[in-house]
Amino acid sequence: MEIMNTMMSAAMNEVRNGNIIVQWGATLPDIKEEPGQSTAPEILAYGKDVPEKGGYVLHLDRTVTKMTAEEFKAAPKAGAKAGS
Repeated sequence: MEIMNTMMSAAMNEVRNGNIIVQWGATLPDIKEEPGQSTAPEILAYGKDVPEKGGYVLHLDRTVTKMTAEEFKAAPKAGAKAGS
């Protein structure tokens, strides 16, 4: 449990420092133990350089994939209204 707390603390520091961008206000489609149990491809969080350089993104279904900058720009974002 201590390792999990350390990992969460490090991740939150990255969010606070602006290195990880989170789409706040999104609702998780499920909270089952295993990620990917629902269809929710919207992007929930990503590294600050992903829009320009590509990289790893966290989807609303809690899976992680690597995207190019072009794929990222075309992908739906969690919590975003259509057309934004």
